[in-house]
Amino acid sequence: MDELAKAVQKKYVEDITKKYPLHRFLVMFIVLISSHIYSKGNDTRVLSELNNIKVNFIFDFNKGLLASVSFEQFVISILVTRVVSYVYSKISSKSFELLTKTSSFDSYISIIRENIDSKKSKQEVLNYFIAKDLSKELDGLRGKLKSFHTRSELFLISALSVFWGWAANTYLDWFLIIVLIALIIINIWNAFKFYISDFLPYYITEQTLLGAKVEFGDE
Repeated sequence: MDELAKAVQKKYVEDITKKYPLHRFLVMFIVLISSHIYSKGNDTRVLSELNNIKVNFIFDFNKGLLASVSFEQFVISILVTRVVSYVYSKISSKSFELLTKTSSFDSYISIIRENIDSKKSKQEVLNYFIAKDLSKELDGLRGKLKSFHTRSELFLISALSVFWGWAANTYLDWFLIIVLIALIIINIWNAFKFYISDFLPYYITEQTLLGAKVEFGDE
């Protein structure tokens, strides 16, 4: 029974993190703490108020942050988290489409595929097991690829949190917003480069060995 309980618990955690990645909870936390700060007044700056927040306030469930958050703020934080996720996914996909127009990647895929076709074994079983080994490598590469977008999403919500208090913002606040936007752009570019140079060759090799068709943009 203990093993069954552990298996069910593991599956539950996997399902939760797959449908709602852990970094989204951090995004929601940033929204919650920003909401708490800006509820104090219109002339509030998030950067200055963060200096006044103690760590024990965050983790105090009786008199801390979570205890002071209203149900309305909690619901709004969930909605904002979903909106930020959606907005970033659109930014990411549009950026990807824009970057793909800089070169002919179909020919790049064809060259790699032809190279693999010429070297792969005639024994399908051997090709299958090689592809399975590559699948393990691809799982790690997918994780790294997602990490670029995770950071960008956190940068985006951080920029929005600072922008929220635009009326009272100083030059430092606006400078931070610009830096965060720049980091998002850099991360998207790095993710694209990683996809082209590291992920795609492995993916094309795996799919070619399995006899599947590969298109640019597949993950």
